[in-house]
Amino acid sequence: MYFRKNLLAIFVITILFLLGFLLILINASTVIKIFMFVIAILLTSIAINFIVKSREYIGKDKTILIIQSIILIAASIIIILIPNQITRIIIGTLFIVYPFFKLFSVRNKFAQFKADLPLYIIGFVLILSLEAILKIVMIILGSLLILLGVYILIILIKNMNNKNNPNVMANLVLKYFLKKGKIDKWEL
Repeated sequence: MYFRKNLLAIFVITILFLLGFLLILINASTVIKIFMFVIAILLTSIAINFIVKSREYIGKDKTILIIQSIILIAASIIIILIPNQITRIIIGTLFIVYPFFKLFSVRNKFAQFKADLPLYIIGFVLILSLEAILKIVMIILGSLLILLGVYILIILIKNMNNKNNPNVMANLVLKYFLKKGKIDKWEL
């Protein structure tokens, strides 16, 4: 009965262990190829979205949307056909330059920088994409995922006798993600 209520926790532990060991054991060049393929799929989906939106768009910029979608499709084809260092540098530069220029058009530059931080990270990873650095990062990330899985497993074993709230994932969500800050007990 206890394990039936915690199937999600068991599933999450299994996925964390599998991803952790996969990140530790997989070759860095394979990850770079997979990453480039995922970027190509994302660029193609953005281009298709632009084309669909351009059909409904009434303004003057309809041709710009179509040109952007053609450029994105061409970039994704180049990424798939020529996945070498030069392509990674070009795409990485685009991932850095686009959000950088977006910073000039917004008022709250720090909030925009924080929102675009994943794009900067992806850009730098693509530009640098040194396999040794990537392998070290993958080993660290894999180890962290395994440790997180061990942590959830320990909590699962510890709460085996908890009759009030036997669902471990619900306890974790309530404890870490839905906790409120310091409560002000001042009343007027």
